[in-house]
Amino acid sequence: MTEQIDDVRSNNARLETDLANKEREQQAKNERVSNMEEERDWLADMLNESQSVSFYDSIEGKYSYELRQCIYTLLSLNVSAQNVEHVIKCVLKIVGKQCEKLPARSTVLNMNVERLILSQMQLGEVMPEKTNLSCLEGYSKKMIHFGLWQSEE
Repeated sequence: MTEQIDDVRSNNARLETDLANKEREQQAKNERVSNMEEERDWLADMLNESQSVSFYDSIEGKYSYELRQCIYTLLSLNVSAQNVEHVIKCVLKIVGKQCEKLPARSTVLNMNVERLILSQMQLGEVMPEKTNLSCLEGYSKKMIHFGLWQSEE
């Protein structure tokens, strides 16, 4: 009889341990579900946010740094200044966004000049430290004069 009581007690202890483990597992699963629900709600809020994007700061009267970088990249990829606005609108349309104000062709041309000035400023900072510089110049097939600097380091 005592053996049966001991077996029932040990079985009861094992079942209580199993129950406690199952409760911990269930609690961990509930936490994961809760986290996933929060993330789902956050993503839904992101989707429901305003579909409009603004790259222009009307207070300072200038376009954002990110848009400038985008335009510099498009210009370096030989997208004409006339088409930059259309390319940006097309990409925004793909991601389901709209922009109130994008730079006109003349502004893009001004940004192209900025790009040239920035590259010249960078050269002005880097070149004085270089040694063994060579100045090369010539003409292209269309008789456009060009020049470049070459460092042998």
